[in-house]
Amino acid sequence: MVKRELPMYGTFYIDSTVGKETSLTFSYSEYIEVRVQGPDAMYTADKYKDYFRYDEGSKVLKVILPGESSTGMWSYHVSTNATKSQITVSVQSKTRKKGIDVLQVTSWIPEQGEVEFSPKQKFGVYAEVLRGKAPVLDAQVMASIERPQSSPVDLVLYDNGVGADIIKGDGVYAANIMAKDLMGDGRYNIKVKVIGEEGKTKVVVGGTGTSSRALERQTAGQLINTETSRVENFQRVTSAGEFRLRGFSTLNKEKEQDEMPPSRITDLRVIIFDYDNFTATLQWTAVGDDMERGTASRYFIHTSGDFDQLLLDRSKATLLSKEQVLNGTLSYPQPAGVTEEIIVHLHAIRDNRTVFLSVVAIDEAGNEGDTSNLVSLSPAQETAVPRVPMSTISLKTYLAIALPLALALFVFVALGVGLLVARAKKMKSKNIEQVQNIGALSHSTHSLDMSNMNYMFEGEYRKRLQEDPDTWSRGSI
Repeated sequence: MVKRELPMYGTFYIDSTVGKETSLTFSYSEYIEVRVQGPDAMYTADKYKDYFRYDEGSKVLKVILPGESSTGMWSYHVSTNATKSQITVSVQSKTRKKGIDVLQVTSWIPEQGEVEFSPKQKFGVYAEVLRGKAPVLDAQVMASIERPQSSPVDLVLYDNGVGADIIKGDGVYAANIMAKDLMGDGRYNIKVKVIGEEGKTKVVVGGTGTSSRALERQTAGQLINTETSRVENFQRVTSAGEFRLRGFSTLNKEKEQDEMPPSRITDLRVIIFDYDNFTATLQWTAVGDDMERGTASRYFIHTSGDFDQLLLDRSKATLLSKEQVLNGTLSYPQPAGVTEEIIVHLHAIRDNRTVFLSVVAIDEAGNEGDTSNLVSLSPAQETAVPRVPMSTISLKTYLAIALPLALALFVFVALGVGLLVARAKKMKSKNIEQVQNIGALSHSTHSLDMSNMNYMFEGEYRKRLQEDPDTWSRGSI
């Protein structure tokens, strides 16, 4: 809202991936005047009349910036001569050129249309932040919920694997809209604003594991061995959608009780297992009092030798006592999103039993979250052959391994060479014998009596011509 005595100011950022055909659209209830200022120019209606297009019928002003807008921070100033004017502002800008990885935001809510109110109401609002197809991390993401009969409420969206967010570090930011955020029947509109800060926000350029369409999916879970690159300052605003609430009553607020439990812990893991002392170091990301918001009141750690029992009915599992917590605490959780780490002692390991563990967060009203992912500890883990880095192998050990292998390789090569030489000699001897036989045969052929065969002329045998009987001699014998 802008008032006669109270003009309105706003800012937006143009980064290097956009800036073509930039425009600002102002919807108003009473006539307004606007000026827009960039890093190197100021635009007003009196100097740039063609760029300021009023539609009095629909009460919309569209300011079209010429050419390509300069990179940097821009601002707008809105004033009115009326007592007050309700306004909304939107900024649009196209890609400077094709083929570049544009910073883009896609936001949505799963609930659309009519929604029935419930004291346990919750559904997610999501925003995927990408540069091209690569996830953008550590951005500031805020959802603004416009509500009937009340002022808007802002929710911070996180990419930390807690609550509505499923996978940490995949470029998808999320938060839950809960019953406490709703203020009456009517239309709710959700807008998402994303701010990237140079030096803090970054983009994933490599790594393995799950990603949000950016990288090959090789393993389940979050990205590991992630490689990132810097991202310049940027700003994006999108609409996540809207819904209409019904069945809300003011009595709900008066009788409102805390019925929202903490979120389920999804990343419980064992980072150190000391079998000699029967201890394990556990780590997970803290959840909140209400889903991913606030701070839980305490944690329960359940153990069991039966996987199904712990997963399906944790009430029959063994509850870890506070005496078994050697370092850290279960009674004073960290705020949601902070890493928890404790060291526990497990008696059952002494009996060479495999033990399964889970963690549950509880709020101050006694609401319990769902069972976390399960982890296991087993003495069998200690029998596995450890992978020893080459840098830790001594020279003596290395020679003890390498020399026998080298000697065996030498003997193998020597035997192979000997066999090849012997075979070559045998073949040579056989060839000489064949040559001698051929020579003997030739000599024997020349010593035969060839008188009864075709006659020889000039060293060659030629076919004898058949004689005519009339030429035979008729002398007496």
